[in-house]
Amino acid sequence: RKKKRHSGSEYMIAVLLGGLLRVVGCSARTTALGLIAFLIAYALVTELRPSVFRATLLISLYLIGHQSRRITSHLNLLFATALVLLVLNPAELFSAGAQLSFLAVLGIVFVAPCVKAIDESKSLLERASQGLSVPWTRRLGWTLKRHLARGAMMGIGVWVMTFPVTVIQFHLFPVWGIPLTLLLIPVIAFAVCVGLMLLLTAIVIPSVTWIFSETLSATIGLCEEVIELSTHLPGVS
Repeated sequence: RKKKRHSGSEYMIAVLLGGLLRVVGCSARTTALGLIAFLIAYALVTELRPSVFRATLLISLYLIGHQSRRITSHLNLLFATALVLLVLNPAELFSAGAQLSFLAVLGIVFVAPCVKAIDESKSLLERASQGLSVPWTRRLGWTLKRHLARGAMMGIGVWVMTFPVTVIQFHLFPVWGIPLTLLLIPVIAFAVCVGLMLLLTAIVIPSVTWIFSETLSATIGLCEEVIELSTHLPGVS
């Protein structure tokens, strides 16, 4: 659990840092280089924990490929990361953490076309109302439905791919995986926004950073409590 928390924290901080660099006017290349430098530094500080090293390697390869202005395949990036890890430590092949990490990303890659179709799709009501004045509440409802559909699709992809490992390695049947994904998506989105405000206020108004720091800690704690409570739900064995 602590190892997953490290890799999750690294990803969240990287997202926040990338957003901050773009907000202050840094170019895409400068932002990518800054993120790679941060990821390497974070990995060294955490003593190259396997989960952190996997995330660092995968994100760094993606950033390098994206900045090379070439068409990059997500599958190629995933397999290249796996190849490097296995060359460095063949025992990773039998690590449950590594298996779950790669299978979860693989599941998201497989459903990516469906997620893209959801992003580009519009309901008949949305198309009919183009150019008209529509209440912001209705537009918000359409946006939320689309985000929930995306979350459900990604949850299904991750659930299907990680299901065998979860059952074999941990003897657990992940019945509540998809509902939990839908429940936590808005909470995590809120945490990312609060974290970005934390970084901004730390530069502009340091005296109020404690407000966002406490809010972010409470939000992450809420996520952990929800996940912990889910282990006691009916059907979890």
